[in-house]
Amino acid sequence: MTVTVSNLTGTFLAFWERAKDKPVSEQVSLWETYYAEPHRDVLDFYQKHYNDLNAPPEDVFARYPHVIPAIRTVWADAGTVIAEAAKRCAATLGVAETPGHHVVMVGRFSSNAWADLFRGVPTCFYALELIPDVATLALMAAHETAHALHHNVSDVPFEGATVAEKLMLEGLATLTSEVVTPGLSDEAYLWPGYKTATDGQEVTAWLQRCVALSQLKEQLLHVLDSDDPATLARYFSAGSEHRREHTPVRAGYAVGFWLLRHLHRRFELSELARWNRARIREEIAWAISSG
Repeated sequence: MTVTVSNLTGTFLAFWERAKDKPVSEQVSLWETYYAEPHRDVLDFYQKHYNDLNAPPEDVFARYPHVIPAIRTVWADAGTVIAEAAKRCAATLGVAETPGHHVVMVGRFSSNAWADLFRGVPTCFYALELIPDVATLALMAAHETAHALHHNVSDVPFEGATVAEKLMLEGLATLTSEVVTPGLSDEAYLWPGYKTATDGQEVTAWLQRCVALSQLKEQLLHVLDSDDPATLARYFSAGSEHRREHTPVRAGYAVGFWLLRHLHRRFELSELARWNRARIREEIAWAISSG
């Protein structure tokens, strides 16, 4: 597997050296000139799809001094860590010949990692301000690489997935990260780098709530064919404003992880990754009903 890693972090750190002691208004201008402009396509893509536009600049820039040491540490090893995790992931999914494209950057404290079509190619992104160490980066690289590689061998689109397909997508990526980086807790695979979920609960308490919510699988079984954005957000968004009362944020990630573990008893990951949309719907429904 050929792995390409574009690392924007050096440009960010050079910007920060210029901006760290400046007023916020000047920091905003320097961000545009010395960080965003040299990487315009990446930053525009991030701004459009993954940045919290409501976050006040003064709050964002006030947080950088607290994470700069970790950014420097993770940045130094990012290329090697991502390449190693991506290659193990590709071997696990049986797609070792597929090239991998990765972007390492510093964002504005919104999303920590994601995979998407960028310049028409499945690409993995990592925002180092929210990645505290190289172990977390390795987990995220496995998870996001699984998403990108899955896109290459499945007919499930990045946009327009149903609830059943989203359970498969997130479950497969999380299970792949467990296989590639074994021996950690479920919380580590489901909330890499986090001690507290985005609704304020400790991640251990969040997981216990997901386990205890007996009606959660039944709820999902009734909406498997839905591609309604509000329904998808209710079960998969990290934003607490989307969740239904009594349903933890991102509860669909936990359920997808458990369902894929259940299916993995019968099928190899390389086979699961190649199921078409009809097979995914059938098997996810079976796993919910039989699990």
